[in-house]
Amino acid sequence: MLWALQHDLDKALIFLDATISEREGSIPARRYAVEDTFKYIISFYSQRKSADPNTWTKLRSLFSSFIAQSQRPPMSQKIIYHLLQHSDSAQTQGLYETLSNLKIDLLPNTLAHFMDAFARIGRPDLAMDVLRKTVASPHPFILPVVQSSCITLLRTRFDAVEWYRIQCQLATEIIELGIRPEIEMLNAMILNAVEASDYHTAQAIFETARTHGLRRDTITYSTLLKIAFLNLDEGLVERIMYTAEEAGALPRNNRLVSCLVATLMRIGRSKDASVVPSGSGYKAMLRVYERYCDIGPLQELGIYINSNHGVETAAEISPPSSQLVSIMIMGYIFLSSRLQDVVNLYHRYERHIAKEHHIIASTAATDHVANAFLLFLGRHKSTYTMSLAILRNMLESPASVGPTVQSWSIIIDSFYRNRQPTAARRIVDMMRENGVEPNKVTWDHIISGHAGMQDALAAAEALREMEKAHFEVDSYTLKAATLLKDRTQLLEALRRTPAPDDDVEIAEQEPVPLTAYESSTGDGIEHRDGLVMWKPPLRSPVQKAISPAEVTHEGGQDAKGEKPTKGGSQNRDDKLGHVAYDDRDFLGPHDKPFNNPGSLEPVYPVRPKVDNNSIDGSGARKPPADPTILLAPAFQRSKSELQGPFSIRLVKSSVRLSPVRC
Repeated sequence: MLWALQHDLDKALIFLDATISEREGSIPARRYAVEDTFKYIISFYSQRKSADPNTWTKLRSLFSSFIAQSQRPPMSQKIIYHLLQHSDSAQTQGLYETLSNLKIDLLPNTLAHFMDAFARIGRPDLAMDVLRKTVASPHPFILPVVQSSCITLLRTRFDAVEWYRIQCQLATEIIELGIRPEIEMLNAMILNAVEASDYHTAQAIFETARTHGLRRDTITYSTLLKIAFLNLDEGLVERIMYTAEEAGALPRNNRLVSCLVATLMRIGRSKDASVVPSGSGYKAMLRVYERYCDIGPLQELGIYINSNHGVETAAEISPPSSQLVSIMIMGYIFLSSRLQDVVNLYHRYERHIAKEHHIIASTAATDHVANAFLLFLGRHKSTYTMSLAILRNMLESPASVGPTVQSWSIIIDSFYRNRQPTAARRIVDMMRENGVEPNKVTWDHIISGHAGMQDALAAAEALREMEKAHFEVDSYTLKAATLLKDRTQLLEALRRTPAPDDDVEIAEQEPVPLTAYESSTGDGIEHRDGLVMWKPPLRSPVQKAISPAEVTHEGGQDAKGEKPTKGGSQNRDDKLGHVAYDDRDFLGPHDKPFNNPGSLEPVYPVRPKVDNNSIDGSGARKPPADPTILLAPAFQRSKSELQGPFSIRLVKSSVRLSPVRC
């Protein structure tokens, strides 16, 4: 065995198998030697990333046999840890059940790893079982380690609909086990409540933390700021600011100041500009900024606006971070400026970058400010060409991070919006020459630009290129395609445009018999042995997604004989998040699709369910009243349902902060 451990670990594994497979009762005498061999082999395979998965399966099996024959559990928990790290969902559960059945004593750190693993694989019941064993264990545990595992459990969504109820129940059980929640765990509970729109519970948990003297950090306040943004409540931002001051989190926390002004900017951008006084959003940002930070950089940029009433400043004024200055520049661009003001601001901004200003130049280390200029100036016909100058400066300036895929996408979209498709495609080429490939958003902008100019052939070519780049058609792509007034032109262009070279070849299919109505359409119809047959058209995934039932019938009318509304049925699909099917996908309740080998999509036999109302006087089938079939509508719960007994119990339980044994 010693020779094998030194020269050939695979042979050592065979020796280990033979040792454990010997007659029963032979293990206890050599238990420590076997355990040391296990540790050595497992440590070796853990560092060897290319280890065969079957090797780990064998090691798990040998380990189970070893501990079953041992008179007492293994001394080292490192073996269990390595086996757990190389186990899938079923193997993790199997390992835990084996250890539980044999009553192996696991240390708290090992139990914490099992708890994290069960949270990741979607087994909250087993995770809570592990936590109960941790609390009942005679070994002292480290509270931050247990807290970390509890946070992982609380932030994992185990159900798409009932996730909040489950998380509230888990939080209640955790607290009832005597785990005193620290601020990190309370932050997770607050964030869950905010994401479920249960703002009352979120604020109650925050008040509980303040009542019991728990330190609130930047994450706590930034989570509460989400409530202010979702309710467009500037007053709540101000109250959170004063609360943070009382707790001592301000003024020396530039990150929290950045969160405050960023929330005010998001609120200002979300409000209706027609009912909000011009510049009020930026002035609200400025009041928070000058309360805590030096206004010098803003004055040098020319974006400091003197308020009519004095602003009370904090006792300590600190220099702003580059992130905070970036947010203030973006707030000025989007909330306070006229077009010429933004043009002048950009020129001043570039001069300070060229002079390597110690704060302003560092804002060019990310693309946020440059993208804000590109986005604002690209909206206007008189300034969209300035984006090329901004692009040049981003490419040439040593202080700049360079244009990202987001920067290129904004420029491409601005040129399409101003009906310059040739220049836009040239920018796409420049983008690739600089080593940046278009992403999904870029392709959506390109498709939207061609569709808006009613160029079906160019839109089809862009769709083919997007398909070749392995991006899928989604609701945003479909929304872009709806800008074409006649989408049948797009379908025809897709048929004429060659598919990507790496498309899977679509096999031929047997025709299926049709009724009189379907045969009247004439597409793909053939006659065989006196029967009218229909051969389903062979389409790529792009064609399948772009040809839903919203394509209009003859005369520009839908199946009801009505003129289609703007955007067709896509407006309904966008709200529900799924795509309509076309006429040939009508199936009865017992009709199931069959797959044609080698095809890219399921092929459906056209066998509509027959009822008396669908047959006209001549015996032919009537066309369907509405050719759009939607998937099950999104299930939404009311806010009152979210504020159920679990959330109330959660707030009550969070008040009882009992001491915990460490």
